[in-house]
Amino acid sequence: MTVAPVRSQDPVGTPASRWFGLSDIALCASLVVGLSVMLFLGMDMWLKGSQEPRPLRALIVDQLGDTNPGATFRRDTEELLRERGYHVDYVPPANVSIGTYRRLAELDYDLIILRSHSIVSGSGADSAQRADGGIGTNQIVDDSAFVEGLNEALAVNGLVKTTYIGQTTPFRYWAITPSFITSQVGRFDGTTIILMGCGGLSSKGLARAFRDRGASQFIGWDGYIAARDADYITGSLLRHLVHRPRNAHRAVEDTMRETGPDPIYGSTLSAYP
Repeated sequence: MTVAPVRSQDPVGTPASRWFGLSDIALCASLVVGLSVMLFLGMDMWLKGSQEPRPLRALIVDQLGDTNPGATFRRDTEELLRERGYHVDYVPPANVSIGTYRRLAELDYDLIILRSHSIVSGSGADSAQRADGGIGTNQIVDDSAFVEGLNEALAVNGLVKTTYIGQTTPFRYWAITPSFITSQVGRFDGTTIILMGCGGLSSKGLARAFRDRGASQFIGWDGYIAARDADYITGSLLRHLVHRPRNAHRAVEDTMRETGPDPIYGSTLSAYP
């Protein structure tokens, strides 16, 4: 007699070939979710690893370098900033033109040091034109070469002609004013501006102009300053500022407490706003 084979059954009577219950579906779903999470975390870690923080960037614009070389200031400043993680660029005197200031915002610097002559607010025979001060360039006034591409309003309101204290040459140079900054300079992204020349904060015109263009802090002098004293005191300022890059007022206070005012003119550093 032939005996028919018995079909294998699961505990609840379901044929083995159909044994794929809710527990298996849950297991598969868990595996899929787990793999998805691992893939997401792995991609997130890869993206974070590939997006390293942008290095800090600093720029020194050395308009004074021809008449007041300041090699020690440059060396010490670059060394200090590099120790604090800054990439430092340097613009030598021969390259400090109107175009230099026009391009200041393009490379996204965190700190810009303007080692430049500046115009004390209200000084000189044309004081009405200089009411809000200005920053010197090394571009000699040559109207025929400069007028191209410059509208009349900018020539009157954005630039002034100036000579520098102690200058022995007959040349006059272009200096930029607050209206030039607001109309010709791009947008900064929280940059700190240090103006080492005379009277950068004898009025708030320059500081406001840089703030209007996105700078976060402006540091300058309230009166005249000798170049050698500006180098020394700015060096002290930078040592304090690199420890508190977003607190210019505290850095200025600590600097003035350490060095005192300029020994010749009695001028002091200030920060804006």
